[in-house]
Amino acid sequence: MSEDMVERVARALCAFFHRGRPGAADDITPIGFGPPQPWGPRWKLYEDLARAALEAMREPSDAFLALVAERMHDARFSRSGETYPVPRNFLRAVVDAALSPTPSRRREQ
Repeated sequence: MSEDMVERVARALCAFFHRGRPGAADDITPIGFGPPQPWGPRWKLYEDLARAALEAMREPSDAFLALVAERMHDARFSRSGETYPVPRNFLRAVVDAALSPTPSRRREQ
């Protein structure tokens, strides 16, 4: 798993839990147990949660994959001049599908 993505998700979780505190992700804080007690940026406290969130997406259902396939053909995901456009479009479609209400939730609303 890319450590870059783990860090990005960890930073997003940290920002979510510390709303109203710009820069909280980079605050230096105790990040483990000692002695000596390790110190580091606050976002490091969210690395395990970030890994768990990313791993939860590893085995999608068939219904989810159908939704991703549907969204892959949506022109909103295309941006000219990008490197690796197909994987980027796929990932955008995956995230968009993950964040959208499921068909059963749409019916309930």
